[in-house]
Amino acid sequence: MKTIQEHLETPVAGTYDVIVAGGGPAGVGAALAAARAGVKTLLVEQYGFLGGMWTAGMVIPIWDWENKGGIMQEIIDRLTACGNTIYTGPLLGFDIEAMKVLLDQMMQESGVDILFHSYFSAPVLDGNNLEGVIVENKSGREAYLAHTVIDCTGDGDVAARAGAPFKIGRDEDGAMQPMTMMFKLGDMDYVQAMDYFPIPIEKTELFFHMEHAATASGLENYEFNFERPYILSLPASHQGIAEMTHVRSKSGIYELYAAVSTCIS
Repeated sequence: MKTIQEHLETPVAGTYDVIVAGGGPAGVGAALAAARAGVKTLLVEQYGFLGGMWTAGMVIPIWDWENKGGIMQEIIDRLTACGNTIYTGPLLGFDIEAMKVLLDQMMQESGVDILFHSYFSAPVLDGNNLEGVIVENKSGREAYLAHTVIDCTGDGDVAARAGAPFKIGRDEDGAMQPMTMMFKLGDMDYVQAMDYFPIPIEKTELFFHMEHAATASGLENYEFNFERPYILSLPASHQGIAEMTHVRSKSGIYELYAAVSTCIS
């Protein structure tokens, strides 16, 4: 691969006690816990909102909502108090936009500094010691130093780029967790009639459309949950989240790389 030689002087934009990379569920918990313990905390998030799989990924519901505690229980209680949850047995659906707003409020109340639309780019290392992170955003390339850096990127980006060993997939065959597609639907009367896994016995019109889309795209190795997609309730009237398929024997990382490489070539 052709390379270029760079000579960089990266400004240090801030110094913190704790830097958390990634604002998904794990990052939210880490940042709030650190700030509430009285330490100066920075949270770095690639999107323009927090929540990760809760929000960007549309992964609902919260399972076993009655058995939570700590920060998770606080989130549930505050969403519920504002009418932004819906209970279906052990499943707790929630309004995704309300979750975004609540997480912003909790960060502000706890004194967490946030960098939105910011990507972790590289670790700041002194030998084997991780002393901060370099981020890139509309302000350019900047360094933030910290006594402690917590990697909540989901892919372990900070740890990997700092030189920590890693592997992908299980030992025997390299297989990973199946991928799926979550998307929001509206104007669906039967969604609101859900009790516990209230998926119609018969195949619905939605199923046939989704099956056709999967087949037309050339997706060969997939399976529908119970031969039909899950439809998960949202608090808003006649709305739900569809969980499409379990796509096995593929990697989101490799598929994305292949798609980008094809576009570039």
